[in-house]
Amino acid sequence: MLGSLATPVIANGISSAELEKFEDLRLIKIDPIFDSTPYGFFIAVGATEEGIKATLFYVEQSKR
Repeated sequence: MLGSLATPVIANGISSAELEKFEDLRLIKIDPIFDSTPYGFFIAVGATEEGIKATLFYVEQSKR
């Protein structure tokens, strides 16, 4: 779903493909400061085999 569209903003060991493996995935949308930004930002939080992980991702507006 989101994994193929999302691009990680911070390198913390979670790739966009790993998002698909999250159990009980929660997405938190962050509203942009400027309306003209071409990106939507999300915090993804979910359970993995290693424990709870969270990361910040962006998605281009044209792909949402």
